[in-house]
Amino acid sequence: MSYKVRYDRAGNIVISLGGDMLPSTESAEGGRVERPLDKTLRVLLEERVHALSQKLRNIRLPKPKVTLPKFTLPKVSFPKIALSEIPQLRFAWNALSFGARFTAIFLFLFLSLNAVSYFHVGRAWLLPDVDKRERRALQVMTDPLLSIPELPMAGRRSRKEDMSASLDVAPPDNRLIIPKIGKNVPLISATSAALKREDWKTFEADIQDALLLGVVRYPGTAEPGELGNVFITGHSSNYPWIFSKYNAVLARLPTLEIGDEYSVYYEGKLHRYRIAKKFEVSPKDVSVLEQPRDRYMSTLMTCVPIGTTLRRLVLQADEVNPLSSQLLRPGA
Repeated sequence: MSYKVRYDRAGNIVISLGGDMLPSTESAEGGRVERPLDKTLRVLLEERVHALSQKLRNIRLPKPKVTLPKFTLPKVSFPKIALSEIPQLRFAWNALSFGARFTAIFLFLFLSLNAVSYFHVGRAWLLPDVDKRERRALQVMTDPLLSIPELPMAGRRSRKEDMSASLDVAPPDNRLIIPKIGKNVPLISATSAALKREDWKTFEADIQDALLLGVVRYPGTAEPGELGNVFITGHSSNYPWIFSKYNAVLARLPTLEIGDEYSVYYEGKLHRYRIAKKFEVSPKDVSVLEQPRDRYMSTLMTCVPIGTTLRRLVLQADEVNPLSSQLLRPGA
């Protein structure tokens, strides 16, 4: 006996017998009727069907692989230009590289040589209130209206007497006091001997030596309290190998504006000055040393930008009365 296994349209397993068919009997109506399967044959058939079903279940169909087409962008190739092929381009590149290296080295050395001056400027800019107490003390020291003590006393003294008493306390040496930038420095009067004999090399050396001790009243200019121009100069920076605590004494001078005041204690007397002009000149411009005979004035000067001698910053100020703050006039 043989059998065939197939699937019907619904996906069911259909087993059909073939080959030797079991004997059949005829019915009374004359039709052919198959006899029931033998029990052993049925069991055998069920086992074969079960085994076949297991084999069919164990069949693993391969998973379909879906591959998407790859899209590639067109490659754009730029022409390669060798510097050695174009002399002008090679020269420009070398010049640019040298300029960048030179600038970096110059800035490093420049900032290193002027570190003290830029430290003072940067500190004042970042911490504007760091020396507020010192500035206030200097302002009180040079302004009689602020320095009047409020003391208990019997009776009543006049305001003029109080203001006069406040001027009696003065520094033992000559001083330049700039409250806004917190400076209270010695005012040195350089010798004019070399100037009179026109020995310019010695004269310059005398000025530089005096600048190590503070700010300098330029020889030949007026003294405080005289008609004319009290010309005062000082360093904004100096070489780091030259030791002096006044190498950056006027580094913050550019922060002063028109209307600001500074004072000079000279021979025990207070002289107050109010800034009227602020400008820059070339190092060869000596017109700022002129001595007017109808004006009490003073000039502060230092080098700018810091670390260079390219220009001179000039602040011209008029002397004012320490008590009334009015401008001093000749003959008044």
